[in-house]
Amino acid sequence: MNLTKKKVSIESLPKEDVLRKWVGGRGLGVWYMLEEVNPKVNPLSPENKLFILTGLVTAARYPTSGRWVSVTKSPLTETVHDSHAGVTLGHNSSNPDLTEL
Repeated sequence: MNLTKKKVSIESLPKEDVLRKWVGGRGLGVWYMLEEVNPKVNPLSPENKLFILTGLVTAARYPTSGRWVSVTKSPLTETVHDSHAGVTLGHNSSNPDLTEL
């Protein structure tokens, strides 16, 4: 999601070796931060990114599996920050392959 340009895009997941090393929504979110965001970026600037991802078993409908995570650079600590929530975001996705926004 690019709020400056008001555009939404869907990107392919990284290769399998990345998915095996950076497991789950938080792991993949941290990997994206390391790959796509300059460590010196101002957390409140448009160059900072916010990643919203689901976990590995979210669409499987296991009890307590409806979790998602947001990952970004924190303006408070200026480090990678993650925040988790438990709702039916992943369960309600019309595409189970859609694991990030």
